[in-house]
Amino acid sequence: MSGHSVRTFINEQRIWMIHSVTTYLYGSINAVLTKTGVRRASFLPTSKVADDEQMEMYEKGMFDFRTSIVFLAPMVALVMLSMASFVGGIARVLVLGGWDKLLAQIALSFFILVMGYPVIEGMVRSDKGRIPLSAAVQSALLSVALLLLGSALLVYREMYG
Repeated sequence: MSGHSVRTFINEQRIWMIHSVTTYLYGSINAVLTKTGVRRASFLPTSKVADDEQMEMYEKGMFDFRTSIVFLAPMVALVMLSMASFVGGIARVLVLGGWDKLLAQIALSFFILVMGYPVIEGMVRSDKGRIPLSAAVQSALLSVALLLLGSALLVYREMYG
């Protein structure tokens, strides 16, 4: 209806997800720190100029992940957590059954994986716009820590619940 392709719509949804995970998270943290007096407000201008390679990647529909690891880590960790949740959910349903209990969680994990496809692609690409190995490793460590924390909370709830 808007005159754009379905691919454009899907990329817009992916950009919304990236904004939700990165900029809104850090913006909220910055606002809380500023209001509590822990940090003074600051404004740092950034360059918005794209080089020829970035324009070529944009025209191909590929995301350019040349940015700070601070912004990449939550996004990559979310995709890794969704991947672990999806695989774990499917395995649990196949072994123990219970589609009715886990269908919504598996569907949500699958949706996040589909929307996070450019992130997965960015981890396996070999060009300059790929996700650095250090960001993937830090995200994997963050994901494992969150999974262990979640497991510990579930065990605690079952024991003392």
